[in-house]
Parts: sequence; structure tokens; C-alpha cells
Amino acid sequence: MEQQKDNQLVFLETIKTEKPHQFAVALESIKASGTIFYIPHLIEKLNNTEDIDIQSQILDFLHSIKDKNVTQYYVEAIKNSNKSRILNSLLQFCWESGYDLASYGDIFVKLVISENYETAIEAFTVVEENQLNYTQEQKDEFIELINQNIEAASNEKKSLLAELVKVLS
Repeated sequence: MEQQKDNQLVFLETIKTEKPHQFAVALESIKASGTIFYIPHLIEKLNNTEDIDIQSQILDFLHSIKDKNVTQYYVEAIKNSNKSRILNSLLQFCWESGYDLASYGDIFVKLVISENYETAIEAFTVVEENQLNYTQEQKDEFIELINQNIEAASNEKKSLLAELVKVLS
């Protein structure tokens, strides 16, 4: 137990690096551990680093995780992401995962409404992939939210939002 705690402390110190090779070594060391303890720290690093190599390493690592508990971390990262490339990748992971994300549906609908077209398409796909998991009450709330915002949208987004209403109806 003490060894695990020491390993975690070493890892947390190591991921502060902005050197892609050192970061890759640290990341490899945790792949074998199978613990999700590291995920929030990796997501924080993902949102704070400007190094594309490190971002790619983290995204690849996150994408390789096959544990439904990781979705809560994806959603938290999506809510806090300020980088379009990262946001799109995380949204893609969500719809590719096949996990039930119905409890987060409002977040994805709001992204369809508020984000650029490329990101909106990714969020749309998450909503679409989860359409069978939503309650009728959720669907009604989503449709109402879309209808409240559709007029202010660009023509391109109006078509997408209208299609989302059809998907949810």
C-alpha cells in the first residue's frame, strides 16, 4: 500500500514535465496499474499543456481505457475544455464508447447549440447515440432548449438543430 502511494506521488510529480519523452515514460508506468486514480490528473494536464505531443499521448491513453467509469471524467473534461481539438476528441470518445451517457444529455445538447459546427456535429452524435437511453421528460427538455435557441443560430446550425429535434422526437 505504501509502495502504491509512493508511485502515485512520483507520477504526480513527473507529469508536471513539459518534455514529451519524460511524460511518455510516466504514462507507460501507469498503463500497467489499471487504476483510474490518475485520470483526473491527466485531464488537468491535458487542459493545461500547450504541447501537442503530450496532448496526443494523453488523448491516446484516455481512448485506450475500456472502463465505463471513465465517462464521468470525459464529461468533466468536456465541461472544462477550452481547446477545440481536445473537446472534439473527447466527444468522439464518448460516442465511440457506446456507454450510456443519458444522465449527461443536457451537456451535449448545449454543446450542439453553443459550439462551432465541427464540435456541434460531435456533440450531436453523442446525443444521437444515446437517444434510446433518454426519458421522455429529458427529450422534451432538450427539444424545448433547442427551440429556445434555434432562431439565433447560423443557417448551418439551424439545420443541425432541426435534425436533432427530429432525432429526439
